Amino acid sequence: MASIHEVEEMNPETSGEKPAYPQEAVRFHPEIVGRKVIHRRIDEQHILHVIILHPTSSPLLHGGHRGFILDNMLRALGKVIEVEETGEEKAGFISLRIRARVAGEAHPALKLPPGLKGRCLWVERVYRERLRPRKGDFIVITYDELSSLIKWGREPLVPGKVFREDVDADGFPEITFETDLLRCSVAPHRGATLRSLKYRGKEFFVGKGEYLNVDYIELGGVDDHMESGKYGGALSSLKYEYEVDEGEIQLTGRAKGFEIEKAINLERDFPLLTVKISFKARKKAELNYWMRMAVRGVPGRSVILFPARDGLVRERYHFQYLDSLFRALEISRMSLPGVLVLDEAEGVSLLVVFSQLPESVAYRSYGTFFTVEPAFERASLKKGEVSQYLLGLIPGTFYSASGFHLGVFDFQKEKGRNRLISSLVTVERRAPELLLRGKRISYSRIGGFDGTHFWKLDVGTEERDLEEASLLIGGESYGIDGL
Repeated sequence: MASIHEVEEMNPETSGEKPAYPQEAVRFHPEIVGRKVIHRRIDEQHILHVIILHPTSSPLLHGGHRGFILDNMLRALGKVIEVEETGEEKAGFISLRIRARVAGEAHPALKLPPGLKGRCLWVERVYRERLRPRKGDFIVITYDELSSLIKWGREPLVPGKVFREDVDADGFPEITFETDLLRCSVAPHRGATLRSLKYRGKEFFVGKGEYLNVDYIELGGVDDHMESGKYGGALSSLKYEYEVDEGEIQLTGRAKGFEIEKAINLERDFPLLTVKISFKARKKAELNYWMRMAVRGVPGRSVILFPARDGLVRERYHFQYLDSLFRALEISRMSLPGVLVLDEAEGVSLLVVFSQLPESVAYRSYGTFFTVEPAFERASLKKGEVSQYLLGLIPGTFYSASGFHLGVFDFQKEKGRNRLISSLVTVERRAPELLLRGKRISYSRIGGFDGTHFWKLDVGTEERDLEEASLLIGGESYGIDGL
C-alpha cells in the first residue's frame, strides 16, 4: 500500500492580499487504514494544496481550511502504472507524466459514469520532489483529465430548445431547456435535481459542487428531501426515468414507500420555471417534505428577503470563515409562501414561490453560497393517497417587497418596443395596480390558495425607469427598486 506523507503548505508570495486558502499547516493523520489518496497541486499563488477525496470515519484534516472549492466535480481514483520525468527538478518540484488505470470513484458521493473503470490514460502533473507518486500508488484524476475518456457533447433532443449535455462536470448528462428568456438544466440521474438556472447570463445556483470537508460534497442546485417513518432523507441519489417535450420534462421514480412523479416546465414567453412534485403512498405513511436550494452568493451583496408576519426579514450573505462552517437562521412565522433572492452585484433578483405556506424556512450561509430550505406541514397519507408540492422561479432586474407582497419586474425587447413583465405574490385579494407616469396598469390573477394570490403583468411600454413607478396594493403604495 502506498504511504501518504505529512504535507505542509508553502507560504504564498502575495502583495498583502488575503490568500485564497489559509496559511496554517495542513497535516494528515500518519496512520492510513483502507484505501486513501491525496491529490496535490500548485495554484497561481504557489500554495501547495492538499485535497482529501476518499475519507473514512476518522477525520484526517486537522486545522486549516474546512472546505476546498473545485471547478469540476467528478474525480476518479487512479492506480499509477508508469511514471516519466518531463522536466528537471526546480526549487524542490518535479514535472511528471503519469500513466494511471481508473480504479473507481475518488469520493463515494460521486459515482463514475459507466465504462470508465479499468481504462488507462496519461496525466501531466507537477509534484513536490519528496511527494512524487510511485508505481502502485493511487492518485486522483480530475474531470478535465478524464474528459478524453468521457464523450458527452451537446445532443439536441428538440432542435434549438432541448439538449442533453453534461453541465455540471459529473460525467453524466443533464437535460437542458432553453428559451429567449431562461435556461435551465435537470439531472435525472441525481434525484431530478434542478442543477442550473440562468437568466441574462446570471447563474443562480451552485452547479459544480463544493467539497465542504472530508465527509461531505455540496452538489448544489435545488433538490428534494423527505422524512417518512424510518425512511427518508435526501432524494438526490434516486435515478428517474424521464420523457421530454419542447417545454417540459416528466420524471418518475421510487423511494421506499412512495412513487414519485416530477414535472419541470419552462414557459416560452414569460420568465417562469415551475417544478411540481407528487408523492403517492404505496402504503400508509407519514411524509415530511422539504426542499433545499443552494444559491451562489456574493459576500456583502447577496440578500435574501423573508416575508414574516411581524415584518420583512432582510438577511445579507457574508462569507463564513474557518471555524464557522455556516450561519443559520430560521423563519417560522411566514406571511407569504415565498422568498426573494437579490444579487446586487449582478443586478438581478429571483422570486421563489411555493404552492403552500411553509411551516418554516431555514437559511444557512457557507463559504461561497447560501441555502434556502422551506419545510412543509407533515402529511399523513393512506395507501394510494397523493401529496403534491409546487415551486415557481421567476427572475427579474427590479423588485418590490414587504411583509405582505413580493414582486419582480423586467423589460424585454419585442418588435422594437419594450415589454414590461412582472409577477407578484400578495396577501391582499384585490387586484394590484402599477402606477407608471400617472397611468394605472392592472394585474391579472393567475392562481392562489389559502388567502395568497398570484398576479401576472405583461404589457407593452416604452417606459424604462421603474424606480419612479409605484405599486398600489390594498390601498398602500410601494416603491420599486432596481438592482
